Amino acid sequence: MPRARKLAAVPDLERELDDLFGLPAGEFTAARNDLAKRLKAAGETEQAENVRSLAKPTVPAWAVNQLARAEKSKVRRLLEAGEKMRAAHERALSDRAGEDFRKATETERTLVQELTDDARRLLEGAGNPASDQVVKRISETLRAASTDEEARELLEAGRLTKELEPAGFGALAGVPFSAQPRAPSSAAPARQDRARLQRELRELRKRAQEAQRDAVRATNDARHAQEAAAKATQDAEEKQEAAQELAQELEELEARAKR
Repeated sequence: MPRARKLAAVPDLERELDDLFGLPAGEFTAARNDLAKRLKAAGETEQAENVRSLAKPTVPAWAVNQLARAEKSKVRRLLEAGEKMRAAHERALSDRAGEDFRKATETERTLVQELTDDARRLLEGAGNPASDQVVKRISETLRAASTDEEARELLEAGRLTKELEPAGFGALAGVPFSAQPRAPSSAAPARQDRARLQRELRELRKRAQEAQRDAVRATNDARHAQEAAAKATQDAEEKQEAAQELAQELEELEARAKR
């Protein structure tokens, strides 16, 4: 019997990954495993393992990935707004004006709401109406990805595998930063006002830093738990596939034995 022809190196892996994450949710696992098998057959063992380790996107992550394809311009504007929020927030915490932060925050909120509405319609169009909890997770993922450097890249590429937790200064978006305190009526009250504002700013900086640290720790804990759960799900899927293959082989052997 002639040996099976060895596949050539898979061309344009990035394009294939884009196609993979653009598929309907129910087709992801089979397509991922097929790509991994073709890579392994082509001798790309490391790439094959990397592809096989990709977790199937959760429903909110899948919806956000499709937004990255269907609403590219709007997603890009959201990422730009998130970057402006980050820069403006840093200026506000260093005693500089907060007007840019307020403007960027308003733009970010508007775009998150628009994209969340788009995602709801997208899921409904795919025959998978979103629950309020799923919609909430989509909104949180968009907000988190707009300001997290690593998540920004995954959002723009449309390759998220799970939803994200809001962290860092995003929780302080509603905190009003005073760009220009009201003018005092005399020098003494002015000094008192300045001293009070400085105390409030110091306290706010301290709270913001503590909130950021707590949020990062909580996000890391949640991310590790989600990664462990995703790995367990993937292992279960692979074992189920192996069991199905063995069952099919057994059935074929039993049929041959009866002949």
